[in-house]
Amino acid sequence: MLESVTDKLKYESEYIIKDLEKNVLELGGMTDLFLNSVEVTQLLNESETDLSVMVIESQLSKYIEGFRISFGEVRSFNILDDKKESIYHFNLNDPFATPVLSDNLNVYIDDVAKKIGKKGSVELATTSYELIYNDDGKSLLNIFRTFSPDIPITSNRFPGNVNAYTAVIESYLDVEQRYTELLKGNFDDNVKINFYPRGVVSNFDRDIHHEIKVDKKHIGTVSSDSFLSVTIEIPDEYFLSKMEPYRNTIISVVINISIITFILLKLLIQRQIIRPIVSLTEQVEEAINGGYNLLTKIERKDEVASLNNNYLELFDELNKMAKYDHLTGLTNRKFFNSSIETAINHAERYRTKSALLYIDIDNFKYVNDTFGHHIGDLLLKSFAKKLNQSLRSSELLILRNTDYEISRLAGDEFAVLLMGMPNTDAIAHIAKRVAGLCQNGFDLDGANYDVRLSIGISVCPDDADEAELLLVRADSAMYQVKKKGKNGFQFYSKALDEELKRHALIEEEIKLSLEQETFYLVYMPVFDCRNGRLVGAESLLRSSSELLSTCGPAEFIPIAESSELIRDIDYWVIESSIKKLKELIDKFRFDGTISVNFSAWELKNENFAHDLSLLIKKYSVPACQLELEITETHLIIDNVQHISVLNDIKSLGVHLALDDFGTGYTAFRQLMNYPVDTLKIDRSFIDVIDIDSCEERLLVDIIVELGELYHLNVVAEGVETQHHFDYVRKLGCDRAQGYFLSKPIEWEELVELYQKHTPKLDYVSQRSEHELIFKTTTGSVSVHTDRNLMVIDYRGLITYDLVEYVINSIDMCVPHLTEEKWGALVINDYVYDISDEVKKGINTLVTVCLEHGCIESAYVIKSDEAVKQIKGFRDRANLANNLSEKTFSSVRLAKEYLTEKLKES
Repeated sequence: MLESVTDKLKYESEYIIKDLEKNVLELGGMTDLFLNSVEVTQLLNESETDLSVMVIESQLSKYIEGFRISFGEVRSFNILDDKKESIYHFNLNDPFATPVLSDNLNVYIDDVAKKIGKKGSVELATTSYELIYNDDGKSLLNIFRTFSPDIPITSNRFPGNVNAYTAVIESYLDVEQRYTELLKGNFDDNVKINFYPRGVVSNFDRDIHHEIKVDKKHIGTVSSDSFLSVTIEIPDEYFLSKMEPYRNTIISVVINISIITFILLKLLIQRQIIRPIVSLTEQVEEAINGGYNLLTKIERKDEVASLNNNYLELFDELNKMAKYDHLTGLTNRKFFNSSIETAINHAERYRTKSALLYIDIDNFKYVNDTFGHHIGDLLLKSFAKKLNQSLRSSELLILRNTDYEISRLAGDEFAVLLMGMPNTDAIAHIAKRVAGLCQNGFDLDGANYDVRLSIGISVCPDDADEAELLLVRADSAMYQVKKKGKNGFQFYSKALDEELKRHALIEEEIKLSLEQETFYLVYMPVFDCRNGRLVGAESLLRSSSELLSTCGPAEFIPIAESSELIRDIDYWVIESSIKKLKELIDKFRFDGTISVNFSAWELKNENFAHDLSLLIKKYSVPACQLELEITETHLIIDNVQHISVLNDIKSLGVHLALDDFGTGYTAFRQLMNYPVDTLKIDRSFIDVIDIDSCEERLLVDIIVELGELYHLNVVAEGVETQHHFDYVRKLGCDRAQGYFLSKPIEWEELVELYQKHTPKLDYVSQRSEHELIFKTTTGSVSVHTDRNLMVIDYRGLITYDLVEYVINSIDMCVPHLTEEKWGALVINDYVYDISDEVKKGINTLVTVCLEHGCIESAYVIKSDEAVKQIKGFRDRANLANNLSEKTFSSVRLAKEYLTEKLKES
């Protein structure tokens, strides 16, 4: 009897241990399925946007809520990286709970990180289990699962330095209640069961060690393996009370029943539990490895059937998510890659052509940012539907052995596979039909959105017979469409391949030039139209690289923009220009501006204004002397982000110029939205000044008037002739640049040119005791102290600087005058246009002379208008009537006359 009871106790304890371990393994299997899902892979992909991460986490939470345990519940799910930082945490009871790492978990993660950090691959025990028994009868089960999205979930070999993550599943198991009720049914209400966890383990022992304990009061068994130790105790009184009346009968019955029960239980467990579970486990493992069709629905209503059917539903859902895009319902990129192989095989089998159409929706980001992601999603769904309809309605696709497949590759990128095409004309016909979907924008719910399609096409077997190469060449052809202005389609060609190779070569040369610092700047001087002064310069990028100097900035700058190298170039050009501006200010008291072109890429860079402010502070230059130029065609109309970045730049005090104005789409009313200070008229509008076309000239006039209307400076680019300069000057342009004034020059030449154009009063010489000569870049002042005679020789225009120097020379020479009164001789070397500006200069000059002394004589060369101006001031000043006046036809005659007068005096 005792042996029968102890055998039954061992059986029950072994069953309890195996049953508990079976449930633990079941939860581990569900965890593997979960970690192998596409959502987990996408979640661990750092390139996902915040919105897509929220969607993924929401879907994962639903999966976790669907986990089922026979006698407990999953409380929380946590994914940690190798730094023990939580990537994803979900608590079913408290969504806002903060995950707490146990000591064992810390040790586990440290051990995994230490092993993976070694060189070469390492084989790990990927799953560990920890059971913690509480006094309340409920046990805490922790499963630690190490995995990586870069290797199969079934693999336990990890390459060195692979990105490894640890999933922690926390569950509560009501083990005492479950198994106590079981034992009470088989023994007595006084039966006692205790559980003693053995710590963290990676594997469960096949063999269970049993130890029978019999004393005066109890009969019990202690059964244990590497995971758990279970103690069952039955009071001795139970046996005595039951055995006493029927001792012999009971012994016989118990023995027989025990044997029969053992056999029946074993058969039942083997048939109903072990065998189905083993079979299900094998099928699940095959399904994980790709044999999805091995799982079939079971119509029974037991636990194994329920588990099987739940697995089947989970695999079905995961299969859909692995193959299809959740927004449009189209196949995704992963599945599409395998479809390309099918298309290649189709072309080979039927001796036809297969084509890959790589489609990008141009300007979609603007729609998404401007109208919201909701509209963007609706547009993508509607476009996918219309794209499918356009292909179905194509008469070419009703031919024999023709087929197509549409996929959404990413964001606003789609792809179409055409199979069974007879020739490229048929492919072009379909591509034209597809491009027509957005020929005039895209209509959605009564609104039209300004998007277009760029379609690149590669053909199998003409262009490639490998899936990856076919996709790459279609993508390359698509980018060529974008370079040509978007809104169309293009086939891949060998010429395109050569262009791409040149593109790659130039891109590498740009990187090398940045590393070796072979870029340098030249400067296009900018002149004030009113007085001819050099008031600034535009920095132009050049390279000493043979390749880059041959192709020029017009070719290599767009390539830099396509690879984002333009940001490094922008930073270098801006910093180099600021350095030179600092040098001009410190050495020559430069008060003009240095203009720098910057790429439209920076309008997407929220940190651009901050980086610019750091450079301005670093070199301590006035922000107002730096002007940044953005090409008008690079601006997106009313783009909120662009305007925000421009406002940030403007807030620093930096001036903004709209380059090549008139060539883009900026409406006049939209100028109010952009914080620009200057309009630069494109050279194409200056070129037509020489053409007898009032209409063309009128456009230049309108731009100048527009600048005056909005209080903007206007700069004329491409001034190549005297006629150009005269025209824009009369028109009222503030500044001008072009080869008539100066070609682009290097730094040393710019400094020399600036010094020549910088009015500077220098005491040159003292010809005699009573003659002092002062020279400026715009004229000279000769003072005869003994004759009280000042000779002012100016060229072209009387500038304000010259007036200032006249005042200075008067102040310097008055102490040397022998009498209180003195006279002034104004020699007008060449005045090509007696404009209001010239008249104003003459008036100012005479006013200065009147304020500092009495003019007794005035000699004016060639210009009767200048004489009239002087007469007016003479009359208002009540000067003596003996003021002598004379005009000359040349400077030489004037100087000869002056010499004779000096001799006479």
